[in-house]
Amino acid sequence: MKQLCFFLSFFCCLAIAEDITRARKEVELFEKEKQIINLDSVRDILKKDELSPLIEQKKEKITALKKQIKKNQEEVYSFPPRLSFFQTLLKFWIVKHESLLKWNFEFPEYGLEENLKSMFSKLGIDAKPFQILLLNSTLIPHLGIEGEDRHILLLSLPFIRTLDLSHEEISLILLEDYLRIEQARLSHYLLNNDLLDAHLEKSFLGDLGVVDQVVSTFLGGWEEFIFKKGFSFQDQYELTKSMNQRLSSQKELWVKYFAVLGKIDSLVKVNPLYKSYMRLFPSPEMQTRWLRSLNKEGM
Repeated sequence: MKQLCFFLSFFCCLAIAEDITRARKEVELFEKEKQIINLDSVRDILKKDELSPLIEQKKEKITALKKQIKKNQEEVYSFPPRLSFFQTLLKFWIVKHESLLKWNFEFPEYGLEENLKSMFSKLGIDAKPFQILLLNSTLIPHLGIEGEDRHILLLSLPFIRTLDLSHEEISLILLEDYLRIEQARLSHYLLNNDLLDAHLEKSFLGDLGVVDQVVSTFLGGWEEFIFKKGFSFQDQYELTKSMNQRLSSQKELWVKYFAVLGKIDSLVKVNPLYKSYMRLFPSPEMQTRWLRSLNKEGM
Protein backbone atom coordinates (compact mmCIF):
# COMPACT_ATOMS: atom_id res chain seq x y z
CA MET A 1 0.00 0.00 0.00
CA LYS A 2 2.85 2.36 0.85
CA GLN A 3 4.22 1.84 -2.67
CA LEU A 4 0.96 3.09 -4.22
CA CYS A 5 0.09 6.12 -2.11
CA PHE A 6 2.03 8.79 -4.00
CA PHE A 7 0.42 7.84 -7.32
CA LEU A 8 -2.89 9.29 -6.06
CA SER A 9 -1.74 12.75 -7.15
CA PHE A 10 -2.74 11.79 -10.72
CA PHE A 11 -6.37 12.17 -9.83
CA CYS A 12 -6.31 15.59 -8.14
CA CYS A 13 -7.70 17.25 -11.27
CA LEU A 14 -10.91 15.17 -11.04
CA ALA A 15 -12.27 17.46 -8.32
CA ILE A 16 -11.84 20.48 -10.61
CA ALA A 17 -13.50 18.60 -13.45
CA GLU A 18 -16.47 17.75 -11.19
CA ASP A 19 -16.79 21.43 -10.21
CA ILE A 20 -16.92 22.40 -13.89
CA THR A 21 -19.59 19.77 -14.61
CA ARG A 22 -21.70 20.86 -11.63
CA ALA A 23 -21.51 24.53 -12.57
CA ARG A 24 -22.28 23.79 -16.21
CA LYS A 25 -25.43 21.88 -15.23
CA GLU A 26 -26.67 24.77 -13.12
CA VAL A 27 -26.07 27.24 -15.95
CA GLU A 28 -27.80 24.93 -18.46
CA LEU A 29 -30.79 24.56 -16.12
CA PHE A 30 -31.17 28.32 -15.83
CA GLU A 31 -30.91 28.77 -19.61
CA LYS A 32 -33.66 26.15 -20.09
CA GLU A 33 -35.85 27.96 -17.57
CA LYS A 34 -35.37 31.18 -19.55
CA GLN A 35 -36.49 29.38 -22.72
CA ILE A 36 -39.60 27.93 -21.07
CA ILE A 37 -40.54 31.17 -19.28
CA ASN A 38 -40.27 34.49 -21.07
CA LEU A 39 -39.02 36.56 -18.16
CA ASP A 40 -39.68 39.86 -19.95
CA SER A 41 -43.36 39.04 -20.45
CA VAL A 42 -43.93 38.28 -16.77
CA ARG A 43 -41.65 41.00 -15.36
CA ASP A 44 -44.62 43.05 -14.01
CA ILE A 45 -46.07 40.01 -12.31
CA LEU A 46 -42.69 39.15 -10.78
CA LYS A 47 -42.28 42.73 -9.62
CA LYS A 48 -45.74 42.72 -8.05
CA ASP A 49 -44.97 39.47 -6.25
CA GLU A 50 -41.57 40.86 -5.21
CA LEU A 51 -39.77 38.06 -7.07
CA SER A 52 -37.66 40.26 -9.35
CA PRO A 53 -34.77 40.52 -6.82
CA LEU A 54 -34.62 36.71 -6.69
CA ILE A 55 -34.34 36.55 -10.47
CA GLU A 56 -31.57 39.16 -10.45
CA GLN A 57 -29.75 37.23 -7.72
CA LYS A 58 -29.97 34.08 -9.81
CA LYS A 59 -28.64 35.93 -12.87
CA GLU A 60 -25.71 37.22 -10.81
CA LYS A 61 -25.05 33.70 -9.57
CA ILE A 62 -25.10 32.35 -13.13
CA THR A 63 -22.69 35.08 -14.27
CA ALA A 64 -20.33 34.16 -11.41
CA LEU A 65 -20.65 30.46 -12.29
CA LYS A 66 -19.77 31.17 -15.93
CA LYS A 67 -16.66 33.05 -14.80
CA GLN A 68 -15.75 30.13 -12.52
CA ILE A 69 -16.23 27.66 -15.38
CA LYS A 70 -13.88 29.69 -17.55
CA LYS A 71 -11.30 29.91 -14.75
CA ASN A 72 -11.55 26.18 -14.03
CA GLN A 73 -11.22 25.36 -17.72
CA GLU A 74 -8.06 27.43 -17.92
CA GLU A 75 -6.67 25.55 -14.89
CA VAL A 76 -7.57 22.14 -16.31
CA TYR A 77 -6.38 22.94 -19.83
CA SER A 78 -2.98 24.28 -18.81
CA PHE A 79 0.35 22.54 -18.52
CA PRO A 80 1.54 22.46 -14.90
CA PRO A 81 4.78 24.02 -13.60
CA ARG A 82 7.93 22.41 -15.00
CA LEU A 83 8.86 20.27 -12.02
CA SER A 84 5.28 19.16 -11.46
CA PHE A 85 5.04 18.17 -15.14
CA PHE A 86 8.40 16.40 -14.90
CA GLN A 87 7.47 14.26 -11.91
CA THR A 88 3.85 13.61 -12.93
CA LEU A 89 4.87 12.31 -16.37
CA LEU A 90 7.55 10.08 -14.86
CA LYS A 91 5.01 8.74 -12.34
CA PHE A 92 2.72 7.99 -15.29
CA TRP A 93 5.57 6.15 -17.02
CA ILE A 94 6.30 4.16 -13.86
CA VAL A 95 2.63 3.17 -13.48
CA LYS A 96 2.32 2.27 -17.16
CA HIS A 97 5.40 0.05 -17.01
CA GLU A 98 4.62 -1.76 -13.77
CA SER A 99 4.98 -5.10 -15.58
CA LEU A 100 8.62 -4.23 -16.34
CA LEU A 101 9.53 -2.39 -13.14
CA LYS A 102 7.53 -4.65 -10.78
CA TRP A 103 7.00 -2.07 -8.03
CA ASN A 104 3.66 -3.51 -6.89
CA PHE A 105 4.84 -6.36 -4.69
CA GLU A 106 4.85 -7.35 -1.03
CA PHE A 107 8.07 -6.95 0.93
CA PRO A 108 9.09 -6.66 4.58
CA GLU A 109 9.81 -3.30 6.16
CA TYR A 110 13.52 -2.71 5.57
CA GLY A 111 13.76 0.64 7.32
CA LEU A 112 15.56 2.19 4.33
CA GLU A 113 13.98 5.63 4.67
CA GLU A 114 14.85 5.82 8.37
CA ASN A 115 18.43 4.82 7.68
CA LEU A 116 18.80 7.40 4.92
CA LYS A 117 17.34 10.11 7.16
CA SER A 118 19.85 9.10 9.83
CA MET A 119 22.71 9.47 7.32
CA PHE A 120 21.41 12.88 6.23
CA SER A 121 21.39 13.95 9.87
CA LYS A 122 24.93 12.65 10.41
CA LEU A 123 26.17 14.59 7.37
CA GLY A 124 24.27 17.75 8.25
CA ILE A 125 22.03 17.58 5.18
CA ASP A 126 18.70 19.38 5.51
CA ALA A 127 16.94 17.01 3.13
CA LYS A 128 13.71 17.62 1.31
CA PRO A 129 10.98 14.97 1.91
CA PHE A 130 11.50 11.83 -0.17
CA GLN A 131 10.01 8.41 -0.75
CA ILE A 132 11.85 5.24 -1.70
CA LEU A 133 10.09 3.10 -4.31
CA LEU A 134 11.44 -0.44 -4.37
CA LEU A 135 11.48 -2.26 -7.71
CA ASN A 136 11.48 -6.04 -7.98
CA SER A 137 13.31 -5.69 -11.29
CA THR A 138 16.81 -4.98 -12.59
CA LEU A 139 15.65 -2.59 -15.33
CA ILE A 140 16.60 0.53 -13.33
CA PRO A 141 19.16 -0.24 -10.58
CA HIS A 142 18.59 3.06 -8.77
CA LEU A 143 17.63 6.62 -9.72
CA GLY A 144 16.38 9.80 -8.09
CA ILE A 145 13.41 11.70 -9.53
CA GLU A 146 13.09 15.34 -8.58
CA GLY A 147 9.77 16.69 -7.29
CA GLU A 148 8.36 20.01 -6.11
CA ASP A 149 7.23 18.71 -2.71
CA ARG A 150 8.75 15.23 -2.48
CA HIS A 151 11.53 13.42 -4.29
CA ILE A 152 11.22 9.80 -5.41
CA LEU A 153 14.17 7.43 -5.10
CA LEU A 154 13.87 4.30 -7.24
CA LEU A 155 15.82 1.31 -5.96
CA SER A 156 16.09 -2.22 -7.37
CA LEU A 157 15.75 -4.86 -4.67
CA PRO A 158 17.54 -7.54 -6.77
CA PHE A 159 20.40 -5.07 -7.30
CA ILE A 160 21.05 -4.44 -3.59
CA ARG A 161 20.53 -8.11 -2.74
CA THR A 162 23.02 -9.26 -5.39
CA LEU A 163 25.58 -6.82 -4.00
CA ASP A 164 24.74 -7.96 -0.46
CA LEU A 165 24.80 -4.38 0.81
CA SER A 166 24.36 -3.24 4.40
CA HIS A 167 21.80 -0.55 5.28
CA GLU A 168 24.57 2.03 5.41
CA GLU A 169 25.91 1.01 2.00
CA ILE A 170 22.40 1.23 0.52
CA SER A 171 22.04 4.70 2.01
CA LEU A 172 25.28 5.76 0.29
CA ILE A 173 23.85 4.74 -3.10
CA LEU A 174 20.65 6.64 -2.32
CA LEU A 175 22.73 9.61 -1.20
CA GLU A 176 24.30 9.65 -4.67
CA ASP A 177 20.85 9.80 -6.23
CA TYR A 178 19.76 12.53 -3.83
CA LEU A 179 22.79 14.65 -4.73
CA ARG A 180 22.05 14.17 -8.43
CA ILE A 181 18.60 15.58 -7.71
CA GLU A 182 20.17 18.55 -5.90
CA GLN A 183 22.33 19.15 -8.97
CA ALA A 184 19.18 18.88 -11.16
CA ARG A 185 21.02 16.63 -13.61
CA LEU A 186 18.05 14.56 -14.80
CA SER A 187 15.50 17.39 -14.96
CA HIS A 188 18.00 19.51 -16.89
CA TYR A 189 18.38 16.82 -19.55
CA LEU A 190 14.67 16.13 -19.90
CA LEU A 191 13.27 19.67 -19.72
CA ASN A 192 15.91 21.34 -21.90
CA ASN A 193 13.80 21.19 -25.05
CA ASP A 194 12.45 23.92 -27.35
CA LEU A 195 8.97 22.36 -27.63
CA LEU A 196 8.63 22.06 -23.85
CA ASP A 197 9.93 25.59 -23.35
CA ALA A 198 7.24 26.87 -25.71
CA HIS A 199 4.31 25.18 -23.94
CA LEU A 200 4.98 24.31 -20.30
CA GLU A 201 3.05 26.40 -17.75
CA LYS A 202 0.83 27.72 -20.56
CA SER A 203 -2.75 26.99 -21.62
CA PHE A 204 -3.46 24.50 -24.39
CA LEU A 205 -7.20 25.27 -24.50
CA GLY A 206 -8.17 25.20 -28.17
CA ASP A 207 -5.04 23.27 -29.16
CA LEU A 208 -5.45 19.84 -27.58
CA GLY A 209 -3.22 18.27 -30.22
CA VAL A 210 -0.17 19.90 -28.66
CA VAL A 211 -0.64 17.77 -25.53
CA ASP A 212 0.28 14.58 -27.42
CA GLN A 213 3.30 16.33 -28.89
CA VAL A 214 4.57 17.58 -25.54
CA VAL A 215 3.97 14.31 -23.69
CA SER A 216 5.47 12.19 -26.48
CA THR A 217 8.52 14.45 -26.71
CA PHE A 218 9.12 14.32 -22.96
CA LEU A 219 8.62 10.56 -22.54
CA GLY A 220 10.65 9.87 -25.68
CA GLY A 221 13.49 11.90 -24.21
CA TRP A 222 13.15 10.05 -20.91
CA GLU A 223 13.37 6.60 -22.53
CA GLU A 224 16.31 7.68 -24.67
CA PHE A 225 18.08 8.93 -21.56
CA ILE A 226 17.36 5.95 -19.34
CA PHE A 227 18.06 3.22 -21.92
CA LYS A 228 20.58 4.79 -24.32
CA LYS A 229 22.19 8.01 -23.19
CA GLY A 230 22.53 8.12 -19.41
CA PHE A 231 24.58 10.58 -17.37
CA SER A 232 27.81 11.91 -18.81
CA PHE A 233 31.31 11.35 -17.43
CA GLN A 234 31.29 15.02 -16.42
CA ASP A 235 28.05 14.45 -14.47
CA GLN A 236 29.64 11.49 -12.72
CA TYR A 237 32.79 13.42 -11.91
CA GLU A 238 30.80 16.31 -10.41
CA LEU A 239 28.75 13.82 -8.40
CA THR A 240 31.86 12.01 -7.14
CA LYS A 241 33.41 15.33 -6.16
CA SER A 242 30.24 16.23 -4.23
CA MET A 243 30.20 12.84 -2.48
CA ASN A 244 33.85 13.27 -1.54
CA GLN A 245 33.12 16.69 -0.04
CA ARG A 246 30.13 15.38 1.90
CA LEU A 247 31.96 12.34 3.26
CA SER A 248 35.38 13.89 3.90
CA SER A 249 34.54 14.54 7.55
CA GLN A 250 33.22 10.98 8.01
CA LYS A 251 36.19 8.78 7.19
CA GLU A 252 34.35 5.53 7.90
CA LEU A 253 31.57 6.45 5.46
CA TRP A 254 34.12 7.55 2.87
CA VAL A 255 35.82 4.15 3.06
CA LYS A 256 32.46 2.37 2.76
CA TYR A 257 31.52 4.47 -0.25
CA PHE A 258 34.79 3.62 -1.95
CA ALA A 259 34.10 -0.07 -1.25
CA VAL A 260 30.52 0.17 -2.61
CA LEU A 261 31.83 1.60 -5.89
CA GLY A 262 34.26 -1.30 -6.08
CA LYS A 263 31.44 -3.81 -5.51
CA ILE A 264 29.32 -2.23 -8.23
CA ASP A 265 32.26 -2.15 -10.64
CA SER A 266 32.92 -5.87 -10.10
CA LEU A 267 29.24 -6.73 -10.49
CA VAL A 268 28.57 -4.86 -13.73
CA LYS A 269 31.67 -6.37 -15.39
CA VAL A 270 30.60 -9.98 -14.83
CA ASN A 271 26.80 -10.05 -14.43
CA PRO A 272 24.89 -9.67 -17.73
CA LEU A 273 21.76 -8.51 -15.87
CA TYR A 274 23.58 -5.25 -15.13
CA LYS A 275 25.49 -4.74 -18.37
CA SER A 276 23.47 -1.57 -19.02
CA TYR A 277 24.48 -0.04 -15.67
CA MET A 278 27.52 1.74 -17.06
CA ARG A 279 25.43 3.22 -19.87
CA LEU A 280 23.33 4.95 -17.22
CA PHE A 281 26.09 5.60 -14.69
CA PRO A 282 29.59 5.71 -16.24
CA SER A 283 31.73 4.42 -14.70
CA PRO A 284 32.17 2.95 -11.19
CA GLU A 285 35.82 2.18 -11.91
CA MET A 286 36.50 5.80 -12.90
CA GLN A 287 34.64 6.99 -9.82
CA THR A 288 37.02 5.07 -7.57
CA ARG A 289 39.99 6.66 -9.34
CA TRP A 290 38.49 10.14 -9.05
CA LEU A 291 37.61 9.54 -5.42
CA ARG A 292 41.13 8.44 -4.57
CA SER A 293 42.60 11.45 -6.40
CA LEU A 294 40.16 13.92 -4.82
CA ASN A 295 40.92 12.51 -1.38
CA LYS A 296 44.66 13.00 -1.92
CA GLU A 297 44.11 16.57 -3.05
CA GLY A 298 42.16 17.30 0.11
CA MET A 299 44.82 15.89 2.44
